[in-house]
Amino acid sequence: MGRGVETRELLRAVLERQPLFELLESNSASLAEVQAELDVSRSTAHRVVKQFESAGLISYQEGRYELTPLGYMVAEEIRGATKTVAVAQRLSPLLPTLSEEAEPFDFTAFADSEVATPEAGDPYRPIRRLILKINQVTALQELSPTIPEPAYLQSLFDRVQDELCASVVFSRWVVNRLQKSDKVALEEAISTGSLDVRIDDPVGFRLIIADDCVYLIGYNDDASRLRLVVDAHSADAYDWANTYFRKRWDEATPYEEEYEDAIQ
Repeated sequence: MGRGVETRELLRAVLERQPLFELLESNSASLAEVQAELDVSRSTAHRVVKQFESAGLISYQEGRYELTPLGYMVAEEIRGATKTVAVAQRLSPLLPTLSEEAEPFDFTAFADSEVATPEAGDPYRPIRRLILKINQVTALQELSPTIPEPAYLQSLFDRVQDELCASVVFSRWVVNRLQKSDKVALEEAISTGSLDVRIDDPVGFRLIIADDCVYLIGYNDDASRLRLVVDAHSADAYDWANTYFRKRWDEATPYEEEYEDAIQ
């Protein structure tokens, strides 16, 4: 049997017995404690620890089992991979567009995020959370491939008249539509100096950074229907989002350059 096959079988066994490794990461354990953690017979518990002992992942010292340095490393890698896969499953509608971006996406940063999806008869439920958030924050950064919902857009325009400072990157198509439908409100908001708009090629998802909260919003292929809103509060999520936003912001064209006569 080749080494690659042996390694895959060992990883499969570790994944199957992950509760054992979680137990031993925090402390050593007796055979009885291993048996209770795995909820198996004593003979099965003994066979399991012997398997990992022979693989060099577990050692037996003074009547108790503990992880070896190799065991700690394998346990950490398995835990990280499990978390990444779990996050990827929750964010699956966003994966096609995230995978196309040059900035690597940090899945683990969104491990504790909340995911909201439209409900039958209430397709804008996730967006109402965003509107509530906008009415509370003082700083906002946004990348949007589509025209924001009317209620969201109105809240944005109203809040920059007050104490919100916002930096927004819209696609050229979105700005052209706003020029037709909300030109006066848009340019009044920009004229306050608290709304800075730039124009760039559209991204495949919507990103909003509201103070230290990060929102990823996924749409269908033509960005006409909302599919999910991801709400993350970790420092790592903020760092990833801020880095990605600043890169797109620096590449975008200021609104005033695109529409030289728009702002007087």
